Amino acid sequence: MEWKDKISTFRQIDVRGIQGNFFQGLKKQAVQLPVGSGLEIV
Repeated sequence: MEWKDKISTFRQIDVRGIQGNFFQGLKKQAVQLPVGSGLEIV
């Protein structure tokens, strides 16, 4: 199964209202994901 076929199961994170550097927080969440899952960043 391709990643694009599983996107509806990805956790969505909306960063539009976050000020400052939020990359470290995203990276921490990504590292904790099980293999085969993903994040959808808005």
